[in-house]
Amino acid sequence: MIDKYTKEEIPFEYLSFISGMYKITSTTWDIIEGENPFPDIKFKIQALSLLKECYENRIKILIGGSDTDMNAKKHLKKSITMKKWKIIL
Repeated sequence: MIDKYTKEEIPFEYLSFISGMYKITSTTWDIIEGENPFPDIKFKIQALSLLKECYENRIKILIGGSDTDMNAKKHLKKSITMKKWKIIL
């Protein structure tokens, strides 16, 4: 079960996340650099804020994730070790 999760589900979710982030980033840049010469400044600021969040998330992924991700990896590693040694809680 853990093997399927680590080899199939995690990579699929990772690729889905990256694809979604790319689409959000692309669409947000289209909004910011749009054809409208007088866009609502609040709307542009919101788009820039979203873009900032996207880039922050991209950096987190590139450097190995947030603390939550690290905790999940630690827990998964512990579960694999326990399975290897046949320890049941």
